[in-house]
Amino acid sequence: MYTANIQLATVEHVKKFVSIVSNFDFLVDIKQGKYCVNAKSIMGIFSLDLTKELSISADIEGETLQKFNDAIQEFLI
Repeated sequence: MYTANIQLATVEHVKKFVSIVSNFDFLVDIKQGKYCVNAKSIMGIFSLDLTKELSISADIEGETLQKFNDAIQEFLI
């Protein structure tokens, strides 16, 4: 299980993040407190408080994990 903390500070960051994550064929969740949304859903992400840190999780490992981590590097905290 992959987990990381991210920050999506602007509308452009959200659009770019969703675009990147949508290229992968596994489920990615974004969690904030008791809320959990699909990371491929722009509307879901906008329902969260984007001024605060977000946590992502995905059930991936190995080479796919490295590719995913490299792709979202600019959003990692």
